[in-house]
Amino acid sequence: TGASFVYDKMDATLGSEALGDPTFDDDATQSSAGTHWTMTAVGGGETLEVTGGKLVVADAVEVNLYDTGAMTSGKVYKLQITLDSYSSGRLRGAGDTGSWYLTPTGTGTYTQYFTSSGTEFRLLIDNTANFTATDISLKQVNGNPGIMTNMDAVDIVKDTP
Repeated sequence: TGASFVYDKMDATLGSEALGDPTFDDDATQSSAGTHWTMTAVGGGETLEVTGGKLVVADAVEVNLYDTGAMTSGKVYKLQITLDSYSSGRLRGAGDTGSWYLTPTGTGTYTQYFTSSGTEFRLLIDNTANFTATDISLKQVNGNPGIMTNMDAVDIVKDTP
């Protein structure tokens, strides 16, 4: 008998928005974070601010965007970010958000799935980033997002009418 893979067909749904300010309405700068976002920069001369409903990133060598208490540890999340301008840079998960890289190729909406290891959403922006984002969404994937289970052929039972 050989091994088979069985797909769990339970449809996944998305929870409500986990971020406090997904449409960047709460203006903030690196030096005075707003109600929902905490932003820090590593180098000098960088711009990271939330203004006019946009996240504005300019010449960012490495900056951090945080929203504390946004996640539940061990849950799968879907991150989406919409860029309305882009010339360079990369997004990456860090800390409780995991370790992944997302390199945009231009304007548009980008998606990343990850499993949280804590409650703080943390997005690093680096590689001399220059872009503006109009919204960001973080939603928990409820149910089973499609787990592949390794089973032996003798474990599979057919239903008979």
